[in-house]
Amino acid sequence: MQKQKIVIALGGNALGNTPKEQQERIDNAAPALIGLIKQGHEIIISHGNGPQVGMISKAFEIGARHDSGICPMELMECTAMSQGYIGIDLQNAIKYELYKRNMDVKVSTILSQVEVDPAVLHRMKAGQRAASPGMKYKHYSPKAEVVIVDAAPQEYVEYVNQRGDGWALCFEEDAPFLQVPALAYGSRYDSASQAHRLFEALHGLDEAGVASRAYARLPRKRGVGLAVYNRLIRAAAFQVINPKGRHILGLTGPTGAGKSTAAQVLRDRGWLVVDCDQATRSPLVYDGPCLAELSTAFGPQVLRDGMLDRAELARRAFSSEEARTRLGEITFPRILRYVRKLLEEGEAQGYRQLALDAPTLLEAGLDSICSRVLVVNAPKEERLARILRRDGLTPEAALRRLEAQPSPEFYTSRADFLVENGPGTDMKAALAPFLEELEQELENPSL
Repeated sequence: MQKQKIVIALGGNALGNTPKEQQERIDNAAPALIGLIKQGHEIIISHGNGPQVGMISKAFEIGARHDSGICPMELMECTAMSQGYIGIDLQNAIKYELYKRNMDVKVSTILSQVEVDPAVLHRMKAGQRAASPGMKYKHYSPKAEVVIVDAAPQEYVEYVNQRGDGWALCFEEDAPFLQVPALAYGSRYDSASQAHRLFEALHGLDEAGVASRAYARLPRKRGVGLAVYNRLIRAAAFQVINPKGRHILGLTGPTGAGKSTAAQVLRDRGWLVVDCDQATRSPLVYDGPCLAELSTAFGPQVLRDGMLDRAELARRAFSSEEARTRLGEITFPRILRYVRKLLEEGEAQGYRQLALDAPTLLEAGLDSICSRVLVVNAPKEERLARILRRDGLTPEAALRRLEAQPSPEFYTSRADFLVENGPGTDMKAALAPFLEELEQELENPSL
């Protein structure tokens, strides 16, 4: 029998009308698909987000009818929340069946592109027709004036503390550093927690009797975060401020993904790009005390005639996750101080769009000074091939370097914007919508 690619295009009617029916049909379908996989066929699960949007909408509709305290949600919010979960449920069911049979086969889901109505993100213009009636109205808004602060975490904390005239509607990570009363509505990189807690936090402002002002952290405009932003921007009556009138973009991703290509696109658009790899070579980073710590941690062999042997340090530091962590503990604080200095110099020169090209942006805590995180990813095989061409490593050494890094999901789950830079990707075209949005926001933060 000829092996074929079998595409499963999911549709709402095939999955039932209730979550229970949906799960039963998924559980029944998975074992049947294993037979096709055993025959050598490749299974591809593909869909837009129509089916799960309907399921989410129906769940909220049922909850609202039964006086459960659940508020109905507009269609476009359901769209933003959907995240392709039906395909993931089926994928996981297939994986479980494969596990029971000791079959090592990869299964993945493709969520096709979804168009988002501009009214989800922006104030509607006069005469504009909404795709959903709920887009025309303000969602639950507390008595306090809500202002969204578009800033990096550290800048947000500094701004709110300096103002001192209201409450903070913040992320959990911000709360310990705030000197004003605060309500957290989730974690920075956990949009689901934000969606779950936003209404409670807004209502909490009224329960606390706050009648002045609340400064809210800006959620990610991606995935579930899009729905969170849709609700928050309306509660804030579209009031958004960027305290310093500039963006610092964190550019990161696994090695070999193509960050350098993305950095060049930024430079071509007039951004100041700080290459953190180059920054780490500065004597201000690898000073005497730093070299002494590295020698103690990784052995005197990392120094040659009193100078750092970078190749030897890399070989030892990337040999394990523990070694890599220790390297970060020694170097990251020094790198952060030096990078701040370079950014301050760039701002003094008049740059309003600045970027950090930093492979260890997240591990080093550099994301705390970034208002957005851009992640470039690529398939593992492609990244390995690029490293071999670029660095002249042996396949074994290149693979060790890949495996010493966090998983791609570590990066992609923290992205404000993600570029999958596989073969044939046009980086300039892929980045254009995101960069245009950032540039427009500097001119009008409420966009």
